[in-house]
Amino acid sequence: MSQLEISPVESTSESASEYSSFYVWTISGAAFVYVIVAFGLSAIPSLSRLALYASVMLLAMLILSMGKLKLSLWMLVLTLFYLYLALPALALSNVPIYRLSTLTTVFLGTLSIGIALQNRMLSYKALTYGAIAAAIINVVAIFAGVETSSHDVEAIGRYSGLMGNANALAISMALAAFLIWLYPERFSRQVRALGIFLVLYGMYITGSIKGVLMAMALFALVFMNHLVKLSMVRILAYLSAAAAAVLALYGGLTAIAAKYSTQIVAIDRILTAFAGENASINARLSMIDFGLKLWEKAPVFGYGLNQFATLSKTGSYAHNNYIELAVSGGIIALIFFYALYAIIACNALKQSKDFCIRLLLLVATLFMIDTAAVSFLDKGIMCMVGVLLAVSSEEKTEESDRYQT
Repeated sequence: MSQLEISPVESTSESASEYSSFYVWTISGAAFVYVIVAFGLSAIPSLSRLALYASVMLLAMLILSMGKLKLSLWMLVLTLFYLYLALPALALSNVPIYRLSTLTTVFLGTLSIGIALQNRMLSYKALTYGAIAAAIINVVAIFAGVETSSHDVEAIGRYSGLMGNANALAISMALAAFLIWLYPERFSRQVRALGIFLVLYGMYITGSIKGVLMAMALFALVFMNHLVKLSMVRILAYLSAAAAAVLALYGGLTAIAAKYSTQIVAIDRILTAFAGENASINARLSMIDFGLKLWEKAPVFGYGLNQFATLSKTGSYAHNNYIELAVSGGIIALIFFYALYAIIACNALKQSKDFCIRLLLLVATLFMIDTAAVSFLDKGIMCMVGVLLAVSSEEKTEESDRYQT
């Protein structure tokens, strides 16, 4: 997208050198803290508040550097989206303060990290290693018996670590892997392998169907990194082999589940989902149906933030980003939010072939995640959105020159 400059701005590489080491270290430190909380500690209230403090510090540092920053259209769209939901929520007496606080934290974190990355005031590697550290912390916590949702472990064998929700843990571990494989050439073979392990292990310990879908998306990303360099004949051969592997995998899962379904929860949940017998999916389909009926009565402006939980009398959000947005802010909220995805996709078309494919695949993954998560209130998912907005907005450059801080 075109850059909206607020002052005569030098090239990105030149302007990066003008930021003092104090700015770079402070911003990288605050972003590192935000990412660890967003990707790994969301269920611990005392630590979760660190994300708000870190995002405020990030924004303060960026304001101090305002004269040197380049701004983009996505920053305006994100701000309008936040204001559209937040301002009316202040007038609603039934919106919990924690919900408005979460929306504010997500907005500040996404905006600040995106601006810092785009202006090369933040190391991409620091951001990625923060997400990896968060995933490792959760793995260690699970091995140590620290669990924020012990009921799920005792009842159905699903672990949530320090995220409070098994699906959230699976998604956060997968997002850490996506950050690695967005720029695979910037990380060692061992780190790339760690990314694949995190996705697979997250899928295994959480029993999350979303975790399985995220694993498939990651393997597609890994596969596409090699696919773009091949001839059409070899591409067709690989795709045929992949299709055969998927069929063989399904057969293998069926056989394994018959013997070990109680030990491998993810396999059992996948197969029951295919059979239409998964209670969780059926419950969410009911939420979607109820949400659509609400939206039909207020299609343009919706009912306000958190009103699905109030009107459904369940006290729960919709578990679906499209429905939660439609009920909260109607068509206008949907347009504002998905304009961000459209900006990433449009910018991706201006990039090199392989990087364009990576970006578009990750946008497709975000659309998939939105069918089963309220993404606009999730720090980790929105952090990924901010990263994609920033890196896609960069002018087309050689891969080796991207985000060297």
